[in-house]
Amino acid sequence: MKLRRLSTVGYKNIGEKLFMDQIQQLFNKNISFGTGIGTQDQNIQGKMIEIADSGAANSSITINHNLGYIPKFYDVKYLSASSAIFDFGTTWTKTLAFLASSTAHIKFRVFIH
Repeated sequence: MKLRRLSTVGYKNIGEKLFMDQIQQLFNKNISFGTGIGTQDQNIQGKMIEIADSGAANSSITINHNLGYIPKFYDVKYLSASSAIFDFGTTWTKTLAFLASSTAHIKFRVFIH
């Protein structure tokens, strides 16, 4: 179902119109993970983070997310080689998450949320 704005609505100022346009876009499935790494162009709560080198296999990878809350989930978005990305077991904080890779020295991207 697409959300449609009523044509009879009169806007008092351009800011109100822009706000309503953004609300309409949001409800019309324009939620995005964004296009950048570590940028603020996502309109979904969380952060896309790229790890350039996972280091040794099965060792802790400290991820600085700075979300201000303790995230509960992560989604793997990219792997440069076949690997399993998993929770290392260290308790996550409002600024740090701890993952590991079953394969040494790979590049990967995760969305922490």
